Amino acid sequence: MIKSKNYLIDGNLSQVVPQLVDLSIYADLHPLIFKAIKKEGVENTYDIHERPFTWLSINIKYSASVTHNESSIKYDVNGLPFPKVVIKYELIEKAELIVEIAFNIQIEGILPGKVFLMNKMFKAQDELMLNLQNKLNTI
Repeated sequence: MIKSKNYLIDGNLSQVVPQLVDLSIYADLHPLIFKAIKKEGVENTYDIHERPFTWLSINIKYSASVTHNESSIKYDVNGLPFPKVVIKYELIEKAELIVEIAFNIQIEGILPGKVFLMNKMFKAQDELMLNLQNKLNTI
């Protein structure tokens, strides 16, 4: 299952890319992730700590590997109870200070509640993008 959504952010690529590439910064923007720790000895890989439901005191831990270039960022997520999750951001500088971010998520495998999970992840992305915009407004 693949789902996509586009966002417009006031800023430029040099401001936006570092916020999405460094998952310890990303965690500060994400409403469900409360900690991301860079793994020692493994390039661009982080242990992610997330509380998927604020009203339920259950935390999950998984890892994410980041690959990127100047206009594309990809997270390969491992350690979740479904076969494969890939998150991609495609970034396009639309004008001098406007960046279009295409957010894509792919979840493979059979998973009950996949639609619910996708909706929850997109709601979190909506909030993350608002937090990103607010942070960029202060730079």
